[in-house]
Amino acid sequence: MANDISHYRDFDHTQQWSDDATALALQAVMKQCFSGISPADYFRKYFLSDDYFKRALRIFYAPNESGTADTVVGYCLITFKKQRIGRKRVTLLGASAGFLPDYRSGNNTVPFSIRQALGYWARHPWETIYYADTMLSPAMYRVMAKNMATIYPHPDHTTPPAVIELWRQLNPKPENPQRPFVLKTGRYADYSKDDLKRFKTSEKPEIAFYLRENPNFFKGNAIITVIPINARQMLKMALQKIGL
Repeated sequence: MANDISHYRDFDHTQQWSDDATALALQAVMKQCFSGISPADYFRKYFLSDDYFKRALRIFYAPNESGTADTVVGYCLITFKKQRIGRKRVTLLGASAGFLPDYRSGNNTVPFSIRQALGYWARHPWETIYYADTMLSPAMYRVMAKNMATIYPHPDHTTPPAVIELWRQLNPKPENPQRPFVLKTGRYADYSKDDLKRFKTSEKPEIAFYLRENPNFFKGNAIITVIPINARQMLKMALQKIGL
């Protein structure tokens, strides 16, 4: 059974959250989440590089048994950058998240991710905004597909040309040109044998779709999941919420 997260703290790019102790705690979480990467390099790339004009971070904590300061047990980082798709300049949101093994239930990243995406859209409704996440987890794909009205790829949604072009930019040399959204990341989520068995025997349609399109997810292949953030998405989500 997963343990309880006691609280979280939110930071943005204007705040000094990256002190040495916090940086090391976040890298310790990454080390237990992924193989095939250097936590220090990963931290520098997503948390400290100049590639993004804005970042938002939520750090999750649990009580420390020794009675000292609470322990960092997870994080969710949302990044913001500008990207050109053809002649159009868009805002591209990305995500990085990880939790220690005992704290991985509860979909804790979803409210924060959606809040950041909708908050940015509310302040910049004239911009073209996409949330694009390289999802190594079938479970996370299912969570986002259930919470968002329109998501790509999806068996019930025809992918627009702009999203296909975005996939090609983010993944210029796909292993299978028919699936430009499947990206070999070089990092591996540390799944147990029970996790893999549960995914393969799942009857949930979103997980079945994910496995059909990306059967080698446990070897470091991710699906680049793209979600448009616009008024149509908001309206469809509202109608979906009230059952229309």
